[in-house]
Amino acid sequence: MSSEIKVNTISKLSGSEITVSDQINVGSNKIKTSSTPSTGVDLVNYTYAQTIINRLYKDATGLKAVTADYVILDDDNYSHIIVDSRTGDKTITLPTLADNQGRKIRVSASYAGGKITVDGEGAELIDGDITLALQSQFDYVQLEGTATCWMVIACRCKFDTGWISSNDQTNRHFGVASIAFDGAVGTLLAGELVTEATSLITGIVVSGMAGTPLLLKNMTGLGVATNDRVWTGATSGATVVANGASKNADSNVAHNFGKSMSLLTVRHFWSSDGTEANSVEIPSYDAGGNIGVTFTAVDTNNLIVHSGSSGFSYMASAGASTVITASDWYYKVIVYYIK
Repeated sequence: MSSEIKVNTISKLSGSEITVSDQINVGSNKIKTSSTPSTGVDLVNYTYAQTIINRLYKDATGLKAVTADYVILDDDNYSHIIVDSRTGDKTITLPTLADNQGRKIRVSASYAGGKITVDGEGAELIDGDITLALQSQFDYVQLEGTATCWMVIACRCKFDTGWISSNDQTNRHFGVASIAFDGAVGTLLAGELVTEATSLITGIVVSGMAGTPLLLKNMTGLGVATNDRVWTGATSGATVVANGASKNADSNVAHNFGKSMSLLTVRHFWSSDGTEANSVEIPSYDAGGNIGVTFTAVDTNNLIVHSGSSGFSYMASAGASTVITASDWYYKVIVYYIK
């Protein structure tokens, strides 16, 4: 005699929970899902029924919004973790692979803020790497558990320096904002927003306060530090005082993706006024005569955008090459890891 499993009513509550509100009929036995089977119940069919329920939970579109480090559990029903990292760097730890093969999990960034590190449980890998980093608003990674690792099905990971002011484009490294400081009070947090009190320029801390300089991404306003002005952390309340101007400070692009440059897409933009409307993309090239820009790998977390000793050039709308040397312009560098 064949057995039949039938779920009479399944309802989804609040986008995050699936409840079996009726009974599961297994042959002539009726089993309440909220109770342990009693004597006389077909335990094989009961186990099969619970397996189906568990799969329903794991395939649910449950959302979990977090503002702190979070460990995803083997038996929860969350398939989408939305992370708010405005208060600093956050870590999302994936569940155990052995108990989650076939499970799909999405992690995404809801705001511009600190780095969101997606980490395998213990030594378990993500596409062969220990971790994967989300750096910008709307970044995401879609994962599926396999027998050997968490496989990245799709991802959009973006690092953006923001617009940074510069009036010397010759023989320079164009990277994150690099601010020498002194007079520190408290401790700034990696990933928190900092604001310069006078001009209200903002940036997000890439490195903490182990020493100077302070490295900032996602710069706004003039994108440069002015001597003796105070920068304050939005979360920590800590302050530092700029020690000198940062307008032409050489620095690397510290993207912190942990990926070799061959896996990354690097884009280099310039603008006469720091707006998108007047921006132009400068690709990596050498026009001869020490004019041009090159992208050079430092390690898996850093790269160099380096201009020639005679600056660089771009093709203007009139069709003539324009050389940029000492013009007071703004640059930004965007690094993508996309799959």
